[in-house]
Amino acid sequence: MRSASRVAVVMVFGGLAASSSPAQVRTWAAATSGNWAAAANWSGTNVPDTLGESATIDPVGTYTVTMGASHTVGGITMPRANPVLTIQNNATMTLGGSGLTCNGLVNLVGGAVGNTQISFGTAATPLNGTGILELDGDPSNAASSRLLGSGGSIVIGPDFTVRGDGVLFVPSTNNGTISANHAGEVLTVISPVDNAGTLRAGGGGILRFNAGVTSSGGQITANGGTVEFASSSCSSCLMNTLNGGLISLAGENATVSYIGMQVLTGGTFAVQSGGTARINTTPFYNDGVITVNPGAGPGVASIECSTAIQFSGSGTVLLNAPANNRSLARLHVTNTSSASIINMGTGTVGGVGVIDGHYSHNGVLKPGTPGSAGTLEFQFTYAASGTAVTECDIYGSGPGQYDTLLFSNASGSKFFNGILRLVCRPGYTPSSGDSFTLVTAAGGLQNSFDVVEVTGTPRQVQASVEYTDTSVTVTFDHVCRGVDFNNDTLFPDVQDISDFLTVFAGGACSTGNCDPIDFNTDTLFPDTLDIESFLSVFAGGPCL
Repeated sequence: MRSASRVAVVMVFGGLAASSSPAQVRTWAAATSGNWAAAANWSGTNVPDTLGESATIDPVGTYTVTMGASHTVGGITMPRANPVLTIQNNATMTLGGSGLTCNGLVNLVGGAVGNTQISFGTAATPLNGTGILELDGDPSNAASSRLLGSGGSIVIGPDFTVRGDGVLFVPSTNNGTISANHAGEVLTVISPVDNAGTLRAGGGGILRFNAGVTSSGGQITANGGTVEFASSSCSSCLMNTLNGGLISLAGENATVSYIGMQVLTGGTFAVQSGGTARINTTPFYNDGVITVNPGAGPGVASIECSTAIQFSGSGTVLLNAPANNRSLARLHVTNTSSASIINMGTGTVGGVGVIDGHYSHNGVLKPGTPGSAGTLEFQFTYAASGTAVTECDIYGSGPGQYDTLLFSNASGSKFFNGILRLVCRPGYTPSSGDSFTLVTAAGGLQNSFDVVEVTGTPRQVQASVEYTDTSVTVTFDHVCRGVDFNNDTLFPDVQDISDFLTVFAGGACSTGNCDPIDFNTDTLFPDTLDIESFLSVFAGGPCL
């Protein structure tokens, strides 16, 4: 009985020893390039090709290990910086739960036909080290280089990088870097990402999300590349763009919920037709360009919040709805009883669209889009401070040829202040009597502009402003031509005075190219007020 008992104990210990035995390690034999499948290249002439085996590529030197056919391995260790593991020719490497520890480079080279891939069947398979896993897809086959989740997932270590172009079909926890860095090529993320590291597009690459991203303290950066959310979402994301980078909500169902946003100098952010950007905290820092519905598409594009949106920085927020449907580009507040939209003071907000939240105007407000007049509509209260600039482009004096503001809700105050700046665009020459109804309101207009400026024309223009409860109308009542009367590009110049008086008296212009003598454009000439106006403007005074 005692003997039987001892045998039983030995058997139990033997079973424990067998179940806890480590994977067998196969080591690359020498610092020379070669084929993974060649037994002579491995210690013990044994190719690592089961989940019970791991591979170590350790010799010091610069060389490439090529996997040209499909293999299975429990884990891979590459402790040196120079070796390269290349997977190619439509091969699949099935990687076990020990994962990849790499300080060098693993390269997945895709082809025109088929897929080159690493397949993960174990949850939380680690990708560690200071190295790079490079996806290098064929331009004609977007999915030819990919990471495939066959029931498994990956955890990217804090110093590890997955980059290039191809497809990530595997759920990821990213503590390191996922980067689209191949110019003009796309790295598409199909499976969810929990991001505590960096998601980046650079070097002209495109990082496209077709699955949700959840932020665990990481950030998304477009640094000279494009980050696209296409029919996807990003929860509590911190984002920034710089060096010409673009972050774009590109799909009809794309939504992003921000905990922080920076559009730095040279950066852009676009909410495409059908996209929604939700801002959870402010300020929304912008030194670049934010465009809502840049293609003037048929779906509603909006930036929205349930708390105050504060736009800070010196950049531009441009609503770009089609002229016949302003509602397709919106700055939207979901709870107007407690939230508002605030331009903090150095940036520009404008375009063609709808602002349906209480609006505080401290910077520049600019209706219309570049090169085209348009209307910006407000649906709640409006208050402009003394630092506010309201800028309207004028392409002509007829309806639809100049920018306008519309206040469509009769309730709530609309308080004006600051500078009204009228910019005369090429092709339009101001004349006395030109009149523009710049503001139309359902009611409640209060106060007035402190200063009216007219720029963009060599003529000296004075304007009068008429305020009613429902409109603001500007009339150019004194418009004088430029003091370069003889158009010789020399001014102020006594020859201009001489030519003006000579032509006024019926004589000839010295250059043969003098302006009409109706200097103050009041249609009365010859008129001594034209002489007085010319001499006044010549001396730096007003148009009379």
